[in-house]
Amino acid sequence: MLQALVAAAIALLCLAGRAAAAGIEWNPEGWARRCDFSTGDIEVLDVLLINCPRYCAQKSGCTHYTFKIRNTEYGKRYGRCHLKAGPRAKSDAIFTSRASDVCGLLPGAAEVSECSAVSQNARLLTIVACAVVANPLMLSLLL
Repeated sequence: MLQALVAAAIALLCLAGRAAAAGIEWNPEGWARRCDFSTGDIEVLDVLLINCPRYCAQKSGCTHYTFKIRNTEYGKRYGRCHLKAGPRAKSDAIFTSRASDVCGLLPGAAEVSECSAVSQNARLLTIVACAVVANPLMLSLLL
């Protein structure tokens, strides 16, 4: 029973992520407009849009980024660059209504979806839960 519930939860999480990313159009350089990666911030910088991917490439551990424009004075796109670390894949991006929001992956970095990370953790949880159900003594060892 628990195994079925865990499997259903994983499926819903992954489907929700894919549905949220459905309206995002990625370009060949690995960035898109109207998107956000909601988790994984390691640093936030006030910079020009063109510099955001560069800062990510220079920051140890940065794998992806989100940029939100705050000011377009003098034709320059100035705003907040959110440098991010952790699992990242295009399917993890969230569609936003602001056309000025930009998100991207560093070029050449392998995509690792949050769904695959959740799936691996759920498999471990399922193994532990099954062991506890099969052998109540395991519960006392875990507590």
